[in-house]
Amino acid sequence: MYARWGISRLISRGVFIIFIYFFNQSYQYSLEAKTFYELGEYEKAYQLAKKAYELEPYNRMAFTILTQSEIAKEWKNYIEESK
Repeated sequence: MYARWGISRLISRGVFIIFIYFFNQSYQYSLEAKTFYELGEYEKAYQLAKKAYELEPYNRMAFTILTQSEIAKEWKNYIEESK
């Protein structure tokens, strides 16, 4: 009985998370920003993360990508200037 209750809670949380990520514009921007960050497109990632963070200030993924892409842009510029 307890196992069934645990599984149903897990499924309901999963549905909630999917709902947030697919229907919330801020989280859609965050996922897109993460993709651009991983591809090395730091400026595009920064712009999308900034847009996501402005829509939802409690979006931790947007804040993290915003910060990381800003630092990555600075390092990329530093390396390019040193050539």
